[in-house]
This record gives sequence, structure tokens and C-alpha cells, in this order.
Amino acid sequence: MTGTAYRVPAYKVAPGQDVPGEDFEIIERMPVKSLVTFPANDADVGLQSDVRGHPWSGD
Repeated sequence: MTGTAYRVPAYKVAPGQDVPGEDFEIIERMPVKSLVTFPANDADVGLQSDVRGHPWSGD
């Protein structure tokens, strides 16, 4: 596993920020990913709303 494949920055960075190669570490597990399927974007909701979606992880 050379190069930047399967590597992430060792600290939080802003999108597009340059990160020196020595500041990357090998990823040991995949961060949780998810899709929110309800409510839709720009939905008019009140103080409480049902939220539905699909989470998954690389673990």
C-alpha cells in the first residue's frame, strides 16, 4: 500500500487543502457513510420531523 491509496490525512483538513505526504496515515477502517432519504432537500418541516435513510460502514 504505497502512495495515497488507502490513506487519509492524520488530522481534519478543509476540502482542497494541500496535505504533506508524511501527514497521511493508512486507513484502518472505513468511516460510516449514509444517505438521508427523507425529508427531501428544501422540505418545509417543523420543529420535529421524521428522518429516514440508509447507513453503512466498511467494517
